[in-house]
Amino acid sequence: MSNKISSFDRVKKAINFKYPDRVPIMHAILPGAWYKHGDDLYKIVKRYPSDISTNNLRLSSKRTAAGGYSISDEIARRYIYEDDFGYIEPRNFMYGPDGVKGRKQDEWDCVWKKSDPGIVGQIVVHPLADWENWKSYRFPDPLAYWRWDKEEFMGQIEESKKLEKYIIGYAGNLFEKMQWLRGYEQLMVDIAANQNRVEMLADKITEYIICTIDKLAEFGIDGVMLTDDWGTQSSLMIAPNVWQKLFKPYYKKIFKEIHKFGMDVHFHTDGNTIDIISDLIEVGADVINPQFSAMNLKELGEIVKDNVCIRTDIDRQYMLVKATPKEMYEYVKVAFDILGSEKGGIIACGELNSDCSLNVVEAMYKSFEKYGRYY
Repeated sequence: MSNKISSFDRVKKAINFKYPDRVPIMHAILPGAWYKHGDDLYKIVKRYPSDISTNNLRLSSKRTAAGGYSISDEIARRYIYEDDFGYIEPRNFMYGPDGVKGRKQDEWDCVWKKSDPGIVGQIVVHPLADWENWKSYRFPDPLAYWRWDKEEFMGQIEESKKLEKYIIGYAGNLFEKMQWLRGYEQLMVDIAANQNRVEMLADKITEYIICTIDKLAEFGIDGVMLTDDWGTQSSLMIAPNVWQKLFKPYYKKIFKEIHKFGMDVHFHTDGNTIDIISDLIEVGADVINPQFSAMNLKELGEIVKDNVCIRTDIDRQYMLVKATPKEMYEYVKVAFDILGSEKGGIIACGELNSDCSLNVVEAMYKSFEKYGRYY
């Protein structure tokens, strides 16, 4: 009988600083990477980790196992890889057409234009750009039948549980959804000059997210993912004290709802968000996925080490594109040392796109294995 720790236990130990055997790995592969690198990329990622096989894991026809990215049917059917995580997501129409160029309206009446099938689109119609539209605007139903394919969800979850995987459900976003509905510039004006509008919109979206969380909880999953990019390359998009006043209470409410069901809070935020990391920890984030290349790792480590689990974001601007394998080994070792310890606190992840170097990708996964094994 094997005495190997299960993927579920490994992830829980990493999140709760309970001494996992190794750092768990989470794949994050953008459609563009599959389109460009295909089989060559698949040969690499399917080997990490090798102790848990997920070849029989049922996948949604539009999703990869862990990343949750929208991809074409052909790619989804072709590439199933090994992972410590199962991933489910209520159906939605954001980001534009799947795997092709074009325009598509989502359930929020935002119109997406996709110029490159390998990346998400851009919104070209913001339904609440004119605040007068608020009077007639109808928010979508979070419990609409088309969002929840119970049979498919339960099939995925059943297979994940058989393989003792940790299962994440995606609940959406708050700040980004507000941008999509209102438009970025107009939302910034509201934050500066009409915060009542900000609160009205945030209240409605938070209600939608909480309904989604409550429904996800019915499926017996382990963690809930939320995403909101809050930083530019150099700083937070708004003053930290304004963020704390306007948005921190909403995240506290959302995170509390997730914890009510015994699930973990996973929060992704790109840009330099160093000014709110402590706030996110305070209101209950269990796993944070910050953008390493936009902030000082040592400064980040002083805040997060032994306080919150970090899903790594291996530098996508240089390391995964232009670095040598040797540089990648050194980078991962430093990141693991600064941010985690043998107690845990690290989930290893590097987001791959079409511009990544496969030699460096291989080095990244090998370094995850080398420096992430504790015993």
